[in-house]
This record gives sequence, C-alpha cells and structure tokens, in this order.
Amino acid sequence: MEGPAYYDSLRQRYASPALETWIVGHQGLFVLCREVHRSLLIIKTANEAGDAGRVAQQLGRLAAITRACSVAFKFTGNMTKRDYKRKVVAPMVKAHPKFTGMWARDHSAMLQQLHETFRALKGYESERANIKLVTSVMVKQHERICERLTHGRPSLNAQARRGDIPQEDGYLQLRNRYGPRHVRFIDRRPEDS
Repeated sequence: MEGPAYYDSLRQRYASPALETWIVGHQGLFVLCREVHRSLLIIKTANEAGDAGRVAQQLGRLAAITRACSVAFKFTGNMTKRDYKRKVVAPMVKAHPKFTGMWARDHSAMLQQLHETFRALKGYESERANIKLVTSVMVKQHERICERLTHGRPSLNAQARRGDIPQEDGYLQLRNRYGPRHVRFIDRRPEDS
C-alpha cells in the first residue's frame, strides 16, 4: 500500500486522542502561520504606501494571531510523554523512517517575510515591543512543549538530517538557535539593512 491509503491506515492504526490532538493542533498552527504571513505582507504594503492606520491595525492583528499560536502550541502538546511516543512519534516514523517536521515548509516564507517587513518598518516602537513580547512567549511555549515531550533523546529533525547520529535535542535547537533568530527579526530596523 502506498500514498494516501497508507497514511490513512497509519492514522487508523494509531487512532487516539493524542494523535487527533497533534493533527488538529498542527492544522490550526499551519492556518495561523499563513495568517501571520498575510498580516506581514499587508503591513509591508501599507507601510510603503504611508498608510499608518492600516499598519497599526495589522500590527494589532499580528500580535493577536501570535498569541493564538501560543495557545495552539499548548493545545497541540496536551498529552503524556507516553502517548506522544506511542501514538504520535510511532506513526511519523512508520510514515518514513527519517520523518522530520522540517519537511513542512509551512513557515519558511513567513519567517522571510517577518525579516523583510520589520527591516522596512520605521516607528511603531510600542507595537514592535508588543509583538516581540508575544513572539517570545510563543517561542517559549513551543520550546516548553518540545522539552517536555522529547527531553533526553534526539529530536526527529536531528535524526533525519544526520542519519540517526544523536544531535542536540530539538528543544535545545529551538531555544538556542531558531527561537532567538525569530525574535531578533522583529528588532531589525531600516538602518540595520
């Protein structure tokens, strides 16, 4: 069996509240990432047009969506370590032995747009500070879920990239590299370019 039928069989075999929570939570996160990207595009366009009201409106929307991401992470990771290992990780590995969440390109374009938008944005310091705060909280929530569920063994991402050679745990990569970079993009100013 191959393709969608195979993935459907895995979903049925590992059916559980944990797997359903993981799937629904990620589907929600993908939608939220798309909406963050959309707001960033609107902010950049409005900023270029000199529409301060539209920029401020979208900065508020961006902060609200980012807060929603924190909630979505909390929802997505609402399971025991045992359920995560047996009902979430197992079907991912069965789907492909080197499965990695890095295959989902759901936020690469959004991160690039985050960098471009804030690099071009002048002023709006209180809004920028608010977005930096809610982004830091969102990153910390993601890190907390990763740490709680995968602590003590390499992440699936590291295994996939390095061929099962133990690497830095995924939550450490998030804490030390990816999360801080994400937050730093918000601090970029036009003069930094």
